[in-house]
Amino acid sequence: MAAATALLFSITTLGISYQDFSRRAIHVLLLVLLLALGIWDAFHTGRPFMSMLLILSFVVAILTMMILYLRLKSGYWINPLKAHLGLGDVLFFIAVIPLFSPHGYLWFFISGLLGSVVVYSLFRHLIGKQSVPLAGMLSAYLLGLKILESQWGYSMFNLNFPV
Repeated sequence: MAAATALLFSITTLGISYQDFSRRAIHVLLLVLLLALGIWDAFHTGRPFMSMLLILSFVVAILTMMILYLRLKSGYWINPLKAHLGLGDVLFFIAVIPLFSPHGYLWFFISGLLGSVVVYSLFRHLIGKQSVPLAGMLSAYLLGLKILESQWGYSMFNLNFPV
């Protein structure tokens, strides 16, 4: 990332974290900006469009399985966006798609969710909310990953494992 793009990325991810932790809401323009920065990055790194569609299908599959699980568990249809997951969280999962290869997204998704559970469990008395500020935590994690990439050259964004 160029210096100006990296600065804008940092401001955007910090803004998402701040808003999610303080208000439990994220302004949609920050998510649109994050998506635009991701598309810009994907274009410059040559990440294929088909890999983004593959990741999007993964997100849709996860959300579908969550809805079906809640239906089986409760016996009636539950909107997970009202009870278990915020719309900002789902839009964040979609906005970061262009930043990752499919393997990198899976690692980010799994490690980010596990890390968020651990952080929330350790600091729930400081967070003071009943719900987890997931997009805020994942945004801070994403910024940390970008810093690691820029400082040490390690990138979780372009992981490609042989299948």
